[in-house]
Parts: sequence; structure tokens; C-alpha cells
Amino acid sequence: MARGGLPAHAPVALALARFAFATVVVFAIVCGAVQFLRPDLDPLRAQLSFYLTGEYGALVRTAYYALAAGLVALGFAAYRASDPVRRSAAPLLLFVIAGIALVPVAVTELFATDGGTHAPLARYLHGVAAETTFLCVTVAMLLQSLWWRRDPAFVRGRTVRIVLATIAFAMLWVNALVHVFPAGLMQKTLIALILAWLGLAAWQTARVFAR
Repeated sequence: MARGGLPAHAPVALALARFAFATVVVFAIVCGAVQFLRPDLDPLRAQLSFYLTGEYGALVRTAYYALAAGLVALGFAAYRASDPVRRSAAPLLLFVIAGIALVPVAVTELFATDGGTHAPLARYLHGVAAETTFLCVTVAMLLQSLWWRRDPAFVRGRTVRIVLATIAFAMLWVNALVHVFPAGLMQKTLIALILAWLGLAAWQTARVFAR
């Protein structure tokens, strides 16, 4: 028997971790590809939300929805994979909140740009949802990295996880407080850091259950 009272090959937790990893890969490929497929947008200035509408917008929104589910899946899988003595429900809760908040980030952009009377409200909700997602996921990354730093199953890569989570958390506040660099470049760099951490964490979580 292994962590959380589940067998080491726990099929549900393993499936959740692999699903989370797949959603990170899909999101990275789709959102990376549209940077080249949308020459009408300046990749250095256009934030990722600009790609949620217009050409390929439906594909980008689908990637958002998939990643939202992946965040929730990773939260549960990481919790079950962690040593019971060295785990907390806080990262799980934050990953779930981040996943839930990511859905309206994609949905509200449709109404924020259609020119209707509800556009101001949609833009406000979009901003709140986006800020909630970024804050919750970066804090969850940082907390999970700290809990895993002494977990025997997650010794490998602990420095990389902590560094990625710390830089992402710091960059989140730099983006909020400093407006010197192109908004698109800063936001996409932050997202790349988040995706790198999520992909690494999902991969390593899957390995714990696949042993």
C-alpha cells in the first residue's frame, strides 16, 4: 500500500495526473501556435486573452477549458501522491479555485468584445477571474513546492520546482505593479513559467503512481 491508503498503481490518481499533463501540453501547443497563426496581433503586446476571440478563438477557448480541468485534476492527484505527513489541502483548494476561475476567463472575453451593453461588466468579470486564476495557481505552486521539498518521492526536481514557483509568484506582482515592459511579453512569460511548473509536477506525480 502507498500514500493515502491507495495502491502504488492507483488508476484514478494516475489517470488524473496524466490528464493534467496532457492538458498542459495541449494548452502550450495551441496557445504557442496561435502566436504565429494570428499575424494581426503583436505577440509582444497582445495578451493571451486577445486570442480567445476572432480566428482560432474557439480552439484557444477549448484549450483554456481543458487546462481548467487539468488544474483541478492535478490538485487532487498531487494531494494523493504526497506523503501524508508532508501534505496540505491548501494547494489542492487553490488549484481547484484556479481551475474554476479559468473558465469565466475564456467565456467573458466573448461578451467583453462584442460591443453590447454588457461589455463593461464582462470586462470587469474577466479581469477578476484572470487575477484570481493567476494568484491562486502561483500560490498553489509555491505551497506545493515547499511541501514537497522533503517528500522522498519528490526529491528529484525540488530545486527546479521551487525556483519556477518563486519566479512566477514574483513576476505576477511585477506584472501588477510595473508597467514598463510590453504587457503581452510579460504575461506570456509568466504563463510559460506556470506551464513549466505544472507540466513538471504532473509528470512527477504520475511517476509516483506508475511505480
